[in-house]
Amino acid sequence: MKKTFTLLLLLCFCGIAGAQTKVILSEDFSKFTAGTEEAPDTVAINSNDDYFQSPGYFQTSGWRWWGNLYQAGGIALLKKSTSLSTPEIDLDGYFEIKMRVKRVSPGKEWLDFAWDMPYAGASGSVEISDEWSEVKLSDIGWSGGLSRISMSASNSDILIDWIEVSLTSLSQPQLQAESNLKYDGFTASWNPVVGADEYIISGYAQKTVGEDSICVIADLNFDNIKDTGYTEDAPYVETSKRALIYLDNICDNDYAGWQIYAHVYIDGAIGLSGAFGPGNYGWLRSNSYDLSGIDGKVTMSLRMKAPLGHKINIDLLSRTNTALQDFYQVDGKRFAGTGEWETYEFTFSGGREKCLFDISYYGSTASDILLLDDIRIVQELPAGTVREHFFLNKAVKDTVQNVVIPTCFYGCPIKYMVAAKKYLPEAPQHCWPYILSDYSENRTLTLPGVPDGITATPSEQKAINAIYDLSGRKLTEKPQRGFYIQGGRKYIAR
Repeated sequence: MKKTFTLLLLLCFCGIAGAQTKVILSEDFSKFTAGTEEAPDTVAINSNDDYFQSPGYFQTSGWRWWGNLYQAGGIALLKKSTSLSTPEIDLDGYFEIKMRVKRVSPGKEWLDFAWDMPYAGASGSVEISDEWSEVKLSDIGWSGGLSRISMSASNSDILIDWIEVSLTSLSQPQLQAESNLKYDGFTASWNPVVGADEYIISGYAQKTVGEDSICVIADLNFDNIKDTGYTEDAPYVETSKRALIYLDNICDNDYAGWQIYAHVYIDGAIGLSGAFGPGNYGWLRSNSYDLSGIDGKVTMSLRMKAPLGHKINIDLLSRTNTALQDFYQVDGKRFAGTGEWETYEFTFSGGREKCLFDISYYGSTASDILLLDDIRIVQELPAGTVREHFFLNKAVKDTVQNVVIPTCFYGCPIKYMVAAKKYLPEAPQHCWPYILSDYSENRTLTLPGVPDGITATPSEQKAINAIYDLSGRKLTEKPQRGFYIQGGRKYIAR
C-alpha cells in the first residue's frame, strides 16, 4: 500500500544533532486517481498552453509544470522533456529533497533539480534506475526568500510516487538584559540555543553628523601596528603569511570588520604582498558601510608606497539589501606606484546602503610590497543626518560577551543582535557549511556619557590633533590661511 504524507508541518529532532528539522512541503499525488502505474491515463492534465497550474490535482496549490504530466493511479508520470516545479517555499537553511522515483524504460539516468532563490540559483542531480528507489538531494539555501524546486525528466519518462522537502534550522537567540553599561562598552548575554556550535554577535553605532557636515566613515592610522621583522626598505613576506585576518585581531576595535590578505606589518603601517605566484595578490577590504548620502559620493584619502610602475586597484563595491546578492563594483580607480610615499585622494560615486572598499595589489617577487597608511573615508552630509556604522561582527562560543565600543563611537546609541550558528561537517562541497538562525531582536542601548578626566591614548590623541581640509584630506604640513577641521570641529587658520 502506498505511503501517505500529511500536509502538516511536522516537527522532529533528527538528522543534524540538536537542530530542528521540519517538513515544509509534502506531496503524495493521491489526487492523481485516473490510470494505473502499468497503464497511465492517456489524457494529460493540462491544456495546450506552455505553462500549466492545476491546484485541484495537488495537496498544496502552486505546483507548476512545463510539458506533459499524466495521472498513473496515485503516481505522477512526467513524460520526456517535462519539468515539474514545487510551490514557492522558504529554503533558508539546510534543506533536503526526498522522493520515491523510477525510470519507465530500462536503464539508468540522472534526474536534474534546480532551485531559484532571489539573485541566486543552484542545481543538482541524482541517479535513478528502472527500479523504485528513494533518492535524496541536500543543499544549503543562501538566505531567506521564497524559492521553487524543479525536477526535470530530460531523457525519458519518469514516475514519481511522493515528494518531501524538509528544512533544518536553529532557534532564534533570546537576548537577556544587558549589564555593566559604561561609556566604552557593556556585557551582552542571551539564552543558549540547542544545537548551536557558536554565535554571531553584530553591532552598529548610530552617529549624528555635526554642524560641519563632515561624516567620518573610517580613520585608520595604524600607529599601534608593530613590525614583524620587516623594514620599509627590505620587506619580506613568507608563504606562511598568506592568510586572511581581521585587523581588530592585531590592532584594536576601531578597525573592526576590516580584513587583510597576504599581510606585511612595519612600524605604524601595513603592507600587501602579491608574491605568491601567478594569479595571486594581496588585498585590504574595508568594513561594510552605509554610503547612501547625497548622490552616493564618498572621498577616500590615503598614503601609499608601491614599487615604480606597479598597478594598484581601489574599488567601491556595493550590493542591495539582500544577503543573496554578492558585492559588485560601482566605481573604481586604477593607478601606478611611484616607488615613494605619496598621498592620494579619490572621490567615488554610486554609494548605497551596503558598500565596502577593496584595495588590491599584484606583485611578482617577495620584495614587491604595497605599503598603506592614514586611510580616511569621509562623506559630506547634511548636519543632523543619522548614520548606522557597523563596528562588530564576531563569532563567539559563550553566551555572555563583553562588547567594546570603538573610541570614535563614544556617546553614540548602540544597536546589536545575535544569531546562532551550527556547522555541517557533511554539507555539499559547493555550499556554505553551516546553518545560521534568524537574528535576535535588534536591541538599542544608550550608554553613559564619557566621564570627566578620561584622556585619549597617544595614538588616539594623535588622530584627534590631526588637521584636515574640508575635503577630508589629512595635512602633512602646517596649514595656510583658510578653513580646516581638527578634532571633529571646523576652525580658521590665519
